[in-house]
Amino acid sequence: MTDQDRAWEQRALDLLEPFHRHQLWVQHAPGGRQLKADGATYDRLDLSKLDLREAELTNCTLHHANLAGADLSRAHLEDCAATFADLGGARLIRTTLTGSDLRGARFARANLIGSRFSRDDLQDCDFRDADLTGCRWHANGLRSADFRGANLAGAEIRSCGLQLADLTDVLLDRVILEYSELGEAYLRGAHGTLMALPIDVGTPEQRRLLEGEEALDWLLSAGADVRWMAPPPPPPAADPADRPPTVAT
Repeated sequence: MTDQDRAWEQRALDLLEPFHRHQLWVQHAPGGRQLKADGATYDRLDLSKLDLREAELTNCTLHHANLAGADLSRAHLEDCAATFADLGGARLIRTTLTGSDLRGARFARANLIGSRFSRDDLQDCDFRDADLTGCRWHANGLRSADFRGANLAGAEIRSCGLQLADLTDVLLDRVILEYSELGEAYLRGAHGTLMALPIDVGTPEQRRLLEGEEALDWLLSAGADVRWMAPPPPPPAADPADRPPTVAT
């Protein structure tokens, strides 16, 4: 091993130390310390299968990092850059990702139940067969993202760009797609119930909002097997006999 190789190996060990300390913190073991990193560089690190629950990363880079099988539940990532990171099979339950660049990242078969994505760039991400139940998405770029076979039951997808996204065979039960851009998205086999809210089927240059039966017809023509979710029944009318008596003054 050359001196340069030894230097690279030592650098990798130094970078991994806060992650190992965080694992001790999660286990309430001596020497543990919660990972709260700001501006750190973790590109290409092997962080697979690590327990990183409740880690807090701000302005960090994890380009091409290996996080396959890691547990990032209730972690917070803000203004991070993790293009082409591998999170296949990872757990991100109730994880928060805000303002981050995750283009090309892999989330295939990951568990993202209840996670929140806000203002993230998720173009070309791989969400195949992922559990996205109850996820909340707001103003995310999801162009060409691959959702084939994913479970999006109960998800709220508001003002997101889904142009050319592949939603083939996706479960869309009780899903909100309010003002999301679905132009040229692949929807064949997508099935379930949707809230009757406006969708955008235009282009980035020219919006085309549809709602009501017109929106439903467009979805069906695109190959989706969906229907509007029935609105909740109105509250029962008050029975005059149940009203309290009027007291004379």
